[in-house]
Amino acid sequence: YVFTSPVGHFQPNAFGLYDTDGNVLTWTEDCGKKDYYGAPTDGSAWVWDGCGPRVVRGASFIDPPANFRSAGRRGRPPAARGTFVGLRVAQDL
Repeated sequence: YVFTSPVGHFQPNAFGLYDTDGNVLTWTEDCGKKDYYGAPTDGSAWVWDGCGPRVVRGASFIDPPANFRSAGRRGRPPAARGTFVGLRVAQDL
């Protein structure tokens, strides 16, 4: 596909998850920081007063294949918009 692909078009990963990388970068609540020193260990978001850029993870359709990795993270200003940034909606089953 030249741009985003239809949901569920490709096989799931080893954890049974579909579409985890490649369509859009995924917004997170975490504030941007270069490393994980001092990060919460309970799975909660890493936020503080005066937080600047927020973390986006993964890769989008405009990224080169070398960037396609779920652990990839970079900072984006909260007001940033584009066709290559989105969010994931999840529901406990």
